[in-house]
Amino acid sequence: MIKAFLQTSSPVQGMLVAALTFLLLSVMQVFAKLLGEAGYHPVEVTFYRNAIGFLIVLGWLLARKRAALMKTKRPRAHISRAVIGTTGFVLNIAAFQLMPLSETTIFLFSSSLIMPVLAVVFLKDKVGVYRWLSIIVGFCGVALIAQPSGQVSLIGVVCALSGATTTAIVGINLRYLGRTEHPLTVVFFFLMIGALLAGAAMPFFAHAPKMTDLWMIAGIAASGTAAQILLSLAYKLAPPALVAPLNYTGLIWALLFDMLIWSYVPGWPVFFGGAVVIASNLFILHREQAAQRRAKAETALVD
Repeated sequence: MIKAFLQTSSPVQGMLVAALTFLLLSVMQVFAKLLGEAGYHPVEVTFYRNAIGFLIVLGWLLARKRAALMKTKRPRAHISRAVIGTTGFVLNIAAFQLMPLSETTIFLFSSSLIMPVLAVVFLKDKVGVYRWLSIIVGFCGVALIAQPSGQVSLIGVVCALSGATTTAIVGINLRYLGRTEHPLTVVFFFLMIGALLAGAAMPFFAHAPKMTDLWMIAGIAASGTAAQILLSLAYKLAPPALVAPLNYTGLIWALLFDMLIWSYVPGWPVFFGGAVVIASNLFILHREQAAQRRAKAETALVD
């Protein structure tokens, strides 16, 4: 069935896979928050997610006889991606444990605002005045959500924005790795190295998991690993311009889970600020796509 699905791939199928991906990411965040309430440190959550996820991917690669994907000519790039990504994951988990899902999700959307700035610094990309204005407006939305209130944790905001920054850095790194590395190779090394890094810190944070908590540990590993693999599939089936905007469906799921599980309804700053952040991100995506089309047209004229 899956083979037939891939053989008849289309952008619509890619968008459906992306929508499922961002639902699974929201489910993973729910498990992260529940584990935090059960007394698990973000480092523990990160270790269980990476270690179990690594075993799942390893088993799949061996079963499918794809061991060649476990080799790379860019170990340093994978190590740097894993170190930064694992640090960011710990920060993101801490943010979800400290704040409501919906607010944390919007703060993490700011990674799309940070990435163009980093691309200017590290990749020498050119960012036009409209994109700079969109970035500024987007951060105004972030500031609106972060205003002092009884519901927003200052430490949580710092963790979320720091996590968003690491996500943006990872995005730059993936643009480099994606030129030669298979998506599953990237996932394999990220989970393996991430499990080793978190495992090294486990003696300082870990405690024996309860049998009643194993379903949550299995849940965060399964949902997180499935989301990573499906996201790679989504980008294979559909162009980024169709996949990336579906990231914002994660906010819908976060709002629903906040209301259904924690009986939390965000105030107007979250809705208004979230709308501003999402609109800014979509405009930046539109301008980037337009810039790519112009670059291709210019290349075609030169050829």
